[in-house]
Amino acid sequence: MADTKHDWSSSLVKVRRDLITKGPSPLARRALNDLARLKAQPPSCPERTPFHVLYADEGLNNIFHQIVMRALGEIRHIVPVWASHEQEIRFLLAQRQFDCVFLVLNNIIVPQPWKIDERIKRVLALIAWLRGRGSATIITLSSWDQFTMEKALHAGADRFFSMPFSVAEVLNLLKERFVSPGGV
Repeated sequence: MADTKHDWSSSLVKVRRDLITKGPSPLARRALNDLARLKAQPPSCPERTPFHVLYADEGLNNIFHQIVMRALGEIRHIVPVWASHEQEIRFLLAQRQFDCVFLVLNNIIVPQPWKIDERIKRVLALIAWLRGRGSATIITLSSWDQFTMEKALHAGADRFFSMPFSVAEVLNLLKERFVSPGGV
């Protein structure tokens, strides 16, 4: 068994030594040349800047993704992520920077949501935490009362829509925030 291990490590040393002394093989050189040629070619279509968006819209049949695609899909490359649990949302935002976050406050699943007051506090704390993480536009929606709207905005939400909401208003907000007069 020791001989097999020795032979294996000897083979690796030989391969590394060959790469250092002889350079890449003809096949590897050809692959690198092909890659360089592809990189030098202009793209077949205009490149679109990625638009990272997080949806916490459980149960709404991806309506916000459809709205985002309608508002920005032709000028930005939409990179969607869906989450419904508070812990998932926190984890995702700790891993990646998002351009926009849609939070349907009623539908975010929080641990131990027995009392509505505690549930609202957890969701508002999540909004404040999101605001502290970066500059993503936070769009909140809820059928909770006017008092919750004020608290959500105070916690750091950029915009609050009462449900039912106007699709046109959400479209206008997205275009206003993410489409510059020059096109992107």
